[in-house]
Amino acid sequence: MYIPAAPWCPRNEAYAPVGREAFVTGSSPTDFPDENHERNWPNRFHVDGLNQTGRRGLGLD
Repeated sequence: MYIPAAPWCPRNEAYAPVGREAFVTGSSPTDFPDENHERNWPNRFHVDGLNQTGRRGLGLD
């Protein structure tokens, strides 16, 4: 499990849309090997399963 914890800074601000897109598409984020294991998993966690805090954290709301 990967749980990032970092301050808001220009580098993290630039990464946020990349991480969000990886989550939405099930792709590997750029700081992990390009394996994309979750793209075709039928039961992977999707955006519709996020609560308000999760949506806000990913910048979806």
